[in-house]
Amino acid sequence: MGTVGLFNDDTSKDEYKIQTNVNEKYINNLKVIKKLKHKPIMRKPVYKNHINILSRNNKNERNKRILKCSLTFPINPIIKEIRKTQYSNCWRKLFDNIEKESWLEANLKIKELENQDINKGISINKTFKEEIEQTQKEMNKLSLWSKVITETETSKMNKNNEIMKKSLTSIKSSSAVEEAQLYLNEIKKIKNEIRPAVKENKEWKNQTLKLKLRINTRVIQISSTKESVNEISTDLNNILNQGKQISTEVYYWLMDFLAKAIMKQAENEIGINKVMAFPVAHVINNIVNNHEPFFKIFIGRLYKKCIYLVPRYINKTKDKTDIEYLKEIGYKKSGKGMENESRYYNRIEGMVSLFSAIIQTPSTNENSKLNMASGWTWLARLLNMPPRKITLFVLITFLEIAGYEMLNVYGKQMNKILNFILNTYIPMAPKESVSFVTRLKLFIEKYKNDGNRLNIPEGKNFT
Repeated sequence: MGTVGLFNDDTSKDEYKIQTNVNEKYINNLKVIKKLKHKPIMRKPVYKNHINILSRNNKNERNKRILKCSLTFPINPIIKEIRKTQYSNCWRKLFDNIEKESWLEANLKIKELENQDINKGISINKTFKEEIEQTQKEMNKLSLWSKVITETETSKMNKNNEIMKKSLTSIKSSSAVEEAQLYLNEIKKIKNEIRPAVKENKEWKNQTLKLKLRINTRVIQISSTKESVNEISTDLNNILNQGKQISTEVYYWLMDFLAKAIMKQAENEIGINKVMAFPVAHVINNIVNNHEPFFKIFIGRLYKKCIYLVPRYINKTKDKTDIEYLKEIGYKKSGKGMENESRYYNRIEGMVSLFSAIIQTPSTNENSKLNMASGWTWLARLLNMPPRKITLFVLITFLEIAGYEMLNVYGKQMNKILNFILNTYIPMAPKESVSFVTRLKLFIEKYKNDGNRLNIPEGKNFT
């Protein structure tokens, strides 16, 4: 029965008081027993006395006494510790319950806050999604707008290209080869008729040898000054006049020799220094103004040396050897073989530069066909041909020398030509012409970046 009150917290203090009283009595009894040594004094057990007392009373009192008697037993210290631990555990349970309740409340509040945050996040996500949808709609509109613009621009470009192609094909209808053949026939006539006649006549031959030396020295002496140009032009005109007085055969022979001397100067001097193209062009125009037949002879020599100024291509056939084909397109012999490509391109550059300078040099002869119109016709014919490495090189050389004056004369039409070159002609270029394609692109891009303007070529305005 002693364990009945272990979990009853209300009776623990009373039990403790009763227990202390019982313990005091028990200790006193022990003291008495110690004093009465050697005496068989037996202490009656306490519980018997209590039982006798309980038997005398009624049942209710008996029950009450039983409870009291049960509390009179001495409490084991282990039980005491158990009670203490149980007592503390009860408070711990209460504290844990309080903590649990508080944590539940806190968790509920946290969940409420989380729900609020989630709702806010959902609202933010909704607004963010709406913004994304709006931007996507705007991007779709922009893409549609850009497609419309590109379609319109491409249609415009296609129309311009078609117009340009039509103009180019219409210009090609007048065969360049047939026109060039007229000038080449003049060279054949001199070779077949004039040279044999002069060679057979010893007097004419001796006279031409002296005049020939004067022509060579004066052509080599041309420099980029007006004084030099005027002086040399006058001297060359006088030499031709002397030959004309001797005979017609000597006159044509001297004009042919002068044309060949100028072509050598173009191949050697102008090919290295393109600035010299302008003073030589002025000398040629001064001679043509006084000696009209010289024009045909000079153009014939120009077309024979450089077929790309016609312009035309010569394809290699099976019945031609490599050397024959190279000779036909203008290569020269060099030692045992043929000259290399760099030397060939250098000579072509000199002749194209001279042609580009001549067409923009003013002439007093109204019958002269080397003018800006002939330059425009040549350019249109060249662009109507499929591009090759050599034609791209010829094209950039022409534009660097004559592009400025062509733009001044033809304006918008020349602008269309440059756009045609950039957008249509260059994309058709072969892979081996990368360097010349790059030069062309840089030239046209600079023209556009400078506000559709080209710089005056060096040497044009010599003094």
